[in-house]
Amino acid sequence: MTDKKGSIEIEVVSPDDAAAVTGNQSGSTEFIAEKKKVNPALIASIVSGIVVVVVIVVIIAFSGIGKADSHDFGAEAMKNLKVDTSNSDAPVFDLSSLSALNDVTESSGAVLVKGDGDVVKTGDKAILNYGMYLYSDLDGFESKEGPTPSGGEKKWAELDSTWDGKQQPFTLEVVETSDAAGSSFEQAASGGASAEGAKKLNQDLSKLANGEKVGTIFAYLMPPQGQQNPYVSVVLFKITAVNEEPALNLPEVSYEAPSNAPVISFEGEKPTITIPAGFTGTPGVTVKVLEEGDGDVVQEHDQVSVRYSGWLLDGTEFDSSFKNGTDPVTFSIAGVVKGFGAGIAGSKIGSKLEILIPAASGYGSQANGPIPADSFLIFYVDIVDAGPAGSVSAQQ
Repeated sequence: MTDKKGSIEIEVVSPDDAAAVTGNQSGSTEFIAEKKKVNPALIASIVSGIVVVVVIVVIIAFSGIGKADSHDFGAEAMKNLKVDTSNSDAPVFDLSSLSALNDVTESSGAVLVKGDGDVVKTGDKAILNYGMYLYSDLDGFESKEGPTPSGGEKKWAELDSTWDGKQQPFTLEVVETSDAAGSSFEQAASGGASAEGAKKLNQDLSKLANGEKVGTIFAYLMPPQGQQNPYVSVVLFKITAVNEEPALNLPEVSYEAPSNAPVISFEGEKPTITIPAGFTGTPGVTVKVLEEGDGDVVQEHDQVSVRYSGWLLDGTEFDSSFKNGTDPVTFSIAGVVKGFGAGIAGSKIGSKLEILIPAASGYGSQANGPIPADSFLIFYVDIVDAGPAGSVSAQQ
């Protein structure tokens, strides 16, 4: 109210007070406060300042200056990555912009280019094509020996991509994102590709994709994971479709294994292999059913939980889920090489298989870690569970 001298009486909350709040009969809120008298000229000056600030804020909001996408999380440098979209079907990073991420140690994500297609919502299946980049001292990604440390300086290089159609796009089952920010790839990696690890990774990617539109391009950074993966990697994703199952184009499978096919045996629960002299592979993907399960038939777009081991023709084991116990690992059939996916799809849950994969249905002429280029692959697979993405458990 106005006093006799024309000044205005306002209530100022003292920071030393408890700021107790009570509701009066009219429903308004009153603060327990110290009353002070303030000159109207000062009020006018304050109001003018507030108007100026509001105008500036509005200008900034509309110009996009300093505006952060609500989907972003982690390292601020992610927002400054540059993408070449001159080929809209195969966007690539400007490698020089990745240098700001060399020392990032937290999982991070950022939306870089907005799409204009259908909106991605919770429960949708978003089809993501991608390119993966690695910051390392590795050379020889294309060599028969595979990448090896060069001993030189680390540099950014593209490791793999789906742009050429040789690898399958990733199908993301979009989940609620309220708890996605902060879920870490560190946790996902520490659990290998377990169902829990896959769930946490799925949350991070959902945080970036949920609410965006088809055509959106976003980046996801995975920090080093100790000796298991000592390098920083960044994946450039593009949402290419929603609720459309991508055509996997899996190769045909023969269930007639040759008489001299490798023999799988076991040391406890761990599988071992004996490769007969003269066995040089099979012309196509071949499945030898060691034990048929009695569960549902695995569909080609399913997520599966399996125990497995893989060997080269010389008997070298290049990978095994049994290295860290007997827990199964979980992945989408669309996310593995076509021969491996083709060998699992069509089999029943509970089946134990030997899958023989020629290089053309494996990694082809591209080396992959300990797998040389043009390698014939032999897998033992125990199908523990299968079903739509998000429905698969890591039961033993």
